Amino acid sequence: MMKATATEVKNNFGKYLEIAQTQSVQITKNGKTIAVLKNEAEERQNNLESLRGWLKLDEMKSWKEQRTEETAKKYGF
Repeated sequence: MMKATATEVKNNFGKYLEIAQTQSVQITKNGKTIAVLKNEAEERQNNLESLRGWLKLDEMKSWKEQRTEETAKKYGF
């Protein structure tokens, strides 16, 4: 994650929007983080990573297929 001051981002907003396409930008003011320009793809990937362990998906099966199999086993279908 890149860091930049609020003044720097204000004066070069277009530049930081471009940078945010590849990585998140932490914006600071007086040494404290006040905002983050997040990269959308990075954010989605982080959200998916946070689901690891919650969803136990077989690599070759879709969630729906696995859920159907689990339900069938549970109820003896």
